[in-house]
Amino acid sequence: MSKLTLKKTIEAKKLNPKTGVRLPGTETTIPFGSVIENLERDRDSARFLYLMEMYGCPYQVVDEALDKSSIDTAD
Repeated sequence: MSKLTLKKTIEAKKLNPKTGVRLPGTETTIPFGSVIENLERDRDSARFLYLMEMYGCPYQVVDEALDKSSIDTAD
């Protein structure tokens, strides 16, 4: 299970944990310094776990917000 740190705040949509479909409601603000887990890329989209909930947003948003020094290459 890979853990990554964000170096800036992002907006992401909560996803259904079983289907991966976006849930109704507004986007959630995920603050800088937060730890996300299990980042997966599907074309232009990303999905990940934050506080044990599944979220999704455009992959470019997450990629720009990642603290590259927090990436553990030993996994």
